Amino acid sequence: MTRHTRKLITAITLVGAALSTPAHAKLGQICLELPAGANVVKAEIGSGCIGSGRSYSDDFNIVVDAESALISIDGAFRPTRDVPRIGTADCMGSRVVEQEAEAAGPRRYSVMINGAYRGVIDASSTLAGVREVRECFPARSQVRLGQSAPLVIYASHQFDDWISAHEDNSHSVVLGNRYGTLAELAAALQSGYPESMEGRPSVEVRILAARWQRNRMMGRYGPPFMAIQIEEHGYLDDSVSGNRIFAAAKLDEGSGTWQITDHWHQLMCARGSRAGQWTDQPCD
Repeated sequence: MTRHTRKLITAITLVGAALSTPAHAKLGQICLELPAGANVVKAEIGSGCIGSGRSYSDDFNIVVDAESALISIDGAFRPTRDVPRIGTADCMGSRVVEQEAEAAGPRRYSVMINGAYRGVIDASSTLAGVREVRECFPARSQVRLGQSAPLVIYASHQFDDWISAHEDNSHSVVLGNRYGTLAELAAALQSGYPESMEGRPSVEVRILAARWQRNRMMGRYGPPFMAIQIEEHGYLDDSVSGNRIFAAAKLDEGSGTWQITDHWHQLMCARGSRAGQWTDQPCD
């Protein structure tokens, strides 16, 4: 956090007593949900499997920091009396706590649980507009299952608040060039990112068949093309933390090469009033 920018920090505390040693503390899966508009963070905090022979209290603190686009959750379920119980855990004592905290708007939040980085929940504006999102952060012993992505029909108005390569010379180099494969084309769009291993760099590339929506009411669509979506996060830049790119490519049947027909990108700010948000404006 910087000291020079006003921070929006909302904290909500669940009252409870932590009267036992940390060795007996329990914490299972934590699910976060941000509704459309992302005005509220809904937290569902589970204890996991615990026996019914003990009473457990909880003492959680959830902080939403708009300045750094961070959600921090600290706490655990702790037994109120440290009395050994004979027999195996029956799991009947498992508990779930549901709480809400004021959010800082639609953005991509990093999630820290008890001081450890656990991932992200992305509530920033998507290609299809603002949507409700839910992300679960299981206990270490649980396995997370991937989600399949639906096929998307694109409309040009979805990119009204993106930066066009025709307006940004730094990204226009790929326009007009021809590439032997879509992988080569995607590599050219990334421009050598990441520069180093610092800053938790991550790159996600998706290439899929798509169509442009020509007339929504009549159900008319343009010819098929290949959509290339790239998200880069973990920039070392003080003001910019990420970049996302959308490009449409078509195949030249004669030469067997690929060429970009449309290209846009957005920045994700690392600090200031737009921290964790996609924008076509300069970051603070």
